[in-house]
This record gives sequence, C-alpha cells and structure tokens, in this order.
Amino acid sequence: MSVSCFQLIAFLFQYGLLALPDGVYTVEPIYDPQAEDKERQTRSRRSANSWDHYVEVLVVADSKMHEYHGYNLESYILTLFSTVASIYRHQSLRASINVVVVKIIILKHENAGPHVTSNAQDTLQQFCRWQQLYNDRDEDSPNHHDVAILLTRGDICR
Repeated sequence: MSVSCFQLIAFLFQYGLLALPDGVYTVEPIYDPQAEDKERQTRSRRSANSWDHYVEVLVVADSKMHEYHGYNLESYILTLFSTVASIYRHQSLRASINVVVVKIIILKHENAGPHVTSNAQDTLQQFCRWQQLYNDRDEDSPNHHDVAILLTRGDICR
C-alpha cells in the first residue's frame, strides 16, 4: 500500500502530530493530488498554446474579517471570488482568464499573521513578505500561487 505525501500530512494533522501556528487555519479544496498534478500539467500546456489563462490565488483573511463574519467567512470568500472569476471570464475580454482560489488562510488572532496597521504601505510590505512563506516557487506544486490577496476590515488608509 502506497501513501501519498498529502495522506501522510492529513494523518499527522488528524492525530495532532503536526500543527499550524496558533490562530491560523487553512481551507483547501479536497482533491486527489495525482489528479491535480495532471490537471496542472494540462492547464500549463493549454495556456501556453491558447487563450486560456489561469491565475492561482491565495486568499488571506485577517482576524477582523474572522470576528465580523465568523463561521460564514469561508462562504463569503468563495462567493466573492466566484463573482471575481465570472467577471474575468466575460466574453468582452476576448480571453479565457480563470481565477482559481488555491488556498484560503484565515487568521483567527491579530498576531497570527502580518501586522495590519493604519499605514497601507507598511501593511502591504509586511503582507508581501509574509505571504512568500506560503508560496512554493515550483509552479506545479499545489502550494504555489500567482497572486496573494489580503482581506481586512481594518482601516489601512487613515
């Protein structure tokens, strides 16, 4: 019996042998890693030779979003990005741009992720550095994203 890396990590999480930093949890699509690898290879080939383009997105919601939306936050994010994806698929663009949420990170505590301040430039710089920790440079990795987006209810433009 062969065990995939994904199955091993899931097992370690399930039995508490591996943990994320306190106050951080992720929401990831349930998938077969081998099927995902084949799909990525197909997408890469297709996008190189056609009008199909894929933008893989990491979405990070801060503690203020978590406080406001509670358990509905995941649905809120997926609904929001479903709308974004449909806008980018509009025929007037004359290109097939597919926005794919590859990972959602929800920060339950204020100190669990990048420090969100009233200074937009500082917040952006901190978030850019922080999100790089979660991005695998290998484009075929399921932990790779092209774009990272921070959702906050904090006032970053005071």
